[in-house]
Amino acid sequence: MKTFVLLVTWIVSGQPPSSYQATFNSAEACEAARNAVLAEGQRLKNEYYQNALTGMGGDQRKAARISMGAPTVTAVCAAQ
Repeated sequence: MKTFVLLVTWIVSGQPPSSYQATFNSAEACEAARNAVLAEGQRLKNEYYQNALTGMGGDQRKAARISMGAPTVTAVCAAQ
């Protein structure tokens, strides 16, 4: 049976990258987990931006610059 590995790396400003992997028995299961990780990354970026926007008194340009430091995630499924 072919297995699939999900490789995930979180990048947070001022910290070393944090990586992990998980094994799945189907491409669909791996892709579902990948999509969940990417959705969590997007949720964190949105939260980071909203907090920056509040802290900058609603100044969208300043908040956008600050939110560039938000956590970033990469996630890839690969067949083993």
